[in-house]
Amino acid sequence: MTKKKFMVIDLTIFSILAGLSEFLSMFLFNFFNSGFYISFAIMISIITIIRWSYYGVVPLIVSGVVDLILNRYGVLGATTLDLWYSILFYVLTPLIILFVLFYTKTKNRDESIDTSFKFFIYILLCYGLLIAGKGIVILIVEHTLSGFGNYFLSVSLSLVISIIFLFIFKGKSELIRDMDSYIEEVQTEDEYERKRLKCEGQ
Repeated sequence: MTKKKFMVIDLTIFSILAGLSEFLSMFLFNFFNSGFYISFAIMISIITIIRWSYYGVVPLIVSGVVDLILNRYGVLGATTLDLWYSILFYVLTPLIILFVLFYTKTKNRDESIDTSFKFFIYILLCYGLLIAGKGIVILIVEHTLSGFGNYFLSVSLSLVISIIFLFIFKGKSELIRDMDSYIEEVQTEDEYERKRLKCEGQ
């Protein structure tokens, strides 16, 4: 399997998970009429951006499209919103999370999260960028600063849960890895093993 094909399959799986997560989150949010909602879409994107750099934003875009459909067309009892505002708020604004790549190293993103402190900062930056982006859009459209605080409160529970799960994943699995570097390492090891076996067979 080629690296590109593996990336497409990987991101497709994560995108489906992100979309389902957002749908269930919005359903429960409306069912319980709560000011908080728990969504794993941001957490998934935090993982995929480390794995695939800027391509890793795809699951967040997918979850944004799900949000747009649910809110723009009043699904699950949500209030209908202006189409262009919905596209800007739910689909385009989340792209601001890619600025976190200035924090991560382009050559080996694993080095940017190799300590608990660095990883914690990375998570906070991702959420901080999204809060800032959403807040700015609300400020421009609705002329109020309350959007920053309201969005922070709405994702605060998700932030806490994400921190817990992300640290568990990072400590117990290879899920949060720079796949470019990982695949290169595997290919190097395979090449070394082939050369070793070839030498032993001579």
